[in-house]
Amino acid sequence: KLQLLVNALLRSIPSMGYVSLLLLLLFYIYAVAGVTFFGQNDPIHFGDLQIALLSLFRVVTLEDWTDIMYINMYGCSNYGYLDATHMCTNSNGSPLGSALFFVSFVLFGTMIILNLFIGVIMTGMEEAKQSLSEEK
Repeated sequence: KLQLLVNALLRSIPSMGYVSLLLLLLFYIYAVAGVTFFGQNDPIHFGDLQIALLSLFRVVTLEDWTDIMYINMYGCSNYGYLDATHMCTNSNGSPLGSALFFVSFVLFGTMIILNLFIGVIMTGMEEAKQSLSEEK
């Protein structure tokens, strides 16, 4: 069983590289868009590209992603910046734009791309089972 599992993981490494590249491209596009659209309103989460990538990782893992969305929907002076009011210099919410941005990112990142990883591993498992049965 362990040999089957290791073979499946080894067989799926090349395909996982392609899925990782696709996920990295998605992260980069959304991070640039997030810095462009939300950088002035939310400098804590979208102040620069590195912070935006980290914030998007938080969003794709569904770790309290609605707080980031609400800050950008209602503006930093109205939501989420209670302890960091000095950083909220340009509060301008975008309810429709931020809802579309974050919901589409969650749908693409979590529901589609991350499930591709599972599909690649399952395909590798099937190939490993077939090769093991052919060897016997």
